[in-house]
Amino acid sequence: MSIKVLLADDEQIIRTGISTLISWDELDMELVCCAENGQKALEYISTCPVDIVITDIRMPLMGGIELIRACANAGFSVRFILLTGYGEFEYAKSAMHYGVRHYLLKPTDESQIIQALKEIAADLYTEQRRRRPFTGASPSVPAQISPQDPIEKVKLIINEELSNPDLSLKWIAHNKLYMNENYLGKLFQKKTGKKFSNYLTDQRMQYAKELISQNPDIKLTELCQKTGFINNPAYFCTSFKNYSGLTLTQYRQKPFQ
Repeated sequence: MSIKVLLADDEQIIRTGISTLISWDELDMELVCCAENGQKALEYISTCPVDIVITDIRMPLMGGIELIRACANAGFSVRFILLTGYGEFEYAKSAMHYGVRHYLLKPTDESQIIQALKEIAADLYTEQRRRRPFTGASPSVPAQISPQDPIEKVKLIINEELSNPDLSLKWIAHNKLYMNENYLGKLFQKKTGKKFSNYLTDQRMQYAKELISQNPDIKLTELCQKTGFINNPAYFCTSFKNYSGLTLTQYRQKPFQ
């Protein structure tokens, strides 16, 4: 199965860069068309179906959102990677209604695009296996499914990285999800009702309480190491008191009262 990809961007330098820097054969993909706007992209898709479209959000004649909407209305089964700029969150989020979940902040590099392509490829191979009997053959791209909802992905990453002192919204956006940090933060707050920083602190403090309940004599340094506060034990103690209503010493004594 060779996955067909279309690139739509009104900037020639972007089209040239993406088309030449990515090793399409290694991804088992084929870049079948480079369009300078959404209208030309739609004309191509209407006659030659594609699997993935990488599209800029703003282009003359027809932008990325309009292209996504047109494909959805026409019933085309296409996955999108949306290239966005700063300050375009309100405009870009309308694509969420059409299932778009890959948003890359321009200027981007090929590693971010490749990661997004691999994630979509894994989904496509999984869907392909579900539609046909199992033959024992392994696809060239492994289908490893993490939750589809980006916010569920964020929660999963938080649980896996609680001890990481560098864990932040920016770290997740740039190193794990390859999404616009500002967009991801607003989406997270909309979905959870909490700012990312508050949610992260709550998860870390809840984990600290679990560690203390398992071992009331656990050292502060170990608590800080396991909850990502290794460089700031004072801040850990303040956060713990704000979360639990008790100092660390008071909470240690609580199970024995």
